[in-house]
Amino acid sequence: MQKNLLLVIVLFSVSNVFAQEKGSFEDMRDGNWYKYVTIGSKVWMAESVNYKTAEGSWCYGEGRYAEEKCKEYGRLYNHNTAKNVCPNGWRLPDKADYELLIAIWGGTLNSAAGGAKDPKGFNAKLGGFRGAGGAYDFMESAVYFWTSTKYGENSAWMFGVAGTTANAMGSVSQDNIHTGRYVRCIKK
Repeated sequence: MQKNLLLVIVLFSVSNVFAQEKGSFEDMRDGNWYKYVTIGSKVWMAESVNYKTAEGSWCYGEGRYAEEKCKEYGRLYNHNTAKNVCPNGWRLPDKADYELLIAIWGGTLNSAAGGAKDPKGFNAKLGGFRGAGGAYDFMESAVYFWTSTKYGENSAWMFGVAGTTANAMGSVSQDNIHTGRYVRCIKK
């Protein structure tokens, strides 16, 4: 009897660790709704932030269809702005959070770029980035998310997913804090 009870407790605990909690919430600052998903022990936003700021944020391309791209991919932020755009109760992930995310995927993020082959629900849409000089690039072939972790005075760590939707690879690297990258948040 005691062995069976222990087995039930262990199985219940393991199932809770891998349970995928999904849902959505409203950002009370602007009324935007965001999906979230539990990956491992962390609750991640399953969409990029689209909170408009007075400066330090852009829609990809800033042209005629820029606002549509913000709705689809989220906004791009410089690092200083990214540190302050997560909704109340959420925070900008640090480098270790993304390294753990990669480890959960077994060392790479195959299929993290969304679609039916995204078993964890991260849904990293390949929305490109904005360079420090203002040029946009890599739409539909890469996406980069800021971390809260600085790397020297003018750089910070970022998490990138590059490849195709069916075969994406994730990594953590650093870049200039003046570039435009997307933001995902983790629940505090």
